[in-house]
Amino acid sequence: MQELQSKSPENNHSLQPFNFHIFFEEIKACGFYPQETRLECMIEIKQPFGYAGGVGTAGSIENVLFCVDWNGDGAYNSSESVGEGSVAMHDDSANSKPGWQYAVYRDFDPRGGVRTSLNNPNIATTTTNGPTRNARAILSWFVELTDCNYRPFWGNVVNFRIRFDPIR
Repeated sequence: MQELQSKSPENNHSLQPFNFHIFFEEIKACGFYPQETRLECMIEIKQPFGYAGGVGTAGSIENVLFCVDWNGDGAYNSSESVGEGSVAMHDDSANSKPGWQYAVYRDFDPRGGVRTSLNNPNIATTTTNGPTRNARAILSWFVELTDCNYRPFWGNVVNFRIRFDPIR
């Protein structure tokens, strides 16, 4: 039986923290869906192993923290987090070849706007004047995130721009 490489930092002494190790997973793209006030990223899973067990086990979690630079100062602080999305991962047991693409998202209430219509709570609205903001997504395998400046050992950080278009 082939010995699988572990994602544990103790087993990879040559790897230095904060280099954004993307051997197993990586955020490839992010965007904003204004009609749902939703930030969403696409994660590419690159290996068939390393996710803490196959189907039928607990597996592991890919966590993505979303942040918006509300004051436009180019820096992020903890109050600019809009929350986290996650997806469960398992080692492959079907002998299929990677990569696989997964979407992770977070709906949130924008500052200066209203997220739901009073007439229909399932329809999003916004009363913003269409400002552009910088946004950040941080992917981290297994570690829940709370800091918009976190540097993951396994995962990466993607900065992107969004615009709060008035809708409906």
